[in-house]
Amino acid sequence: MTYQGTNIGHTSTYTCLSGYQHSCGDLYRTCTGSGAWSGSTPVCGSERLAWHNDILLKRLRNLTDIIINFLNVRSMAASRN
Repeated sequence: MTYQGTNIGHTSTYTCLSGYQHSCGDLYRTCTGSGAWSGSTPVCGSERLAWHNDILLKRLRNLTDIIINFLNVRSMAASRN
């Protein structure tokens, strides 16, 4: 993290270490009049873990689509009877 200081209006800039990527929170924050930093605390996660999570999310979406399609077909067949 680099920052100008802790006076109102000063900014801080966060970066993730090598092998990690920004996953949530704000990378640029400003010291506010209340003495707090704006935004939310940034979080860095393992690039490898993020890659695995992306694959799992895609598989979950595909499975959800299959289940929804199955239920729609089943519902249409039941309404015909």
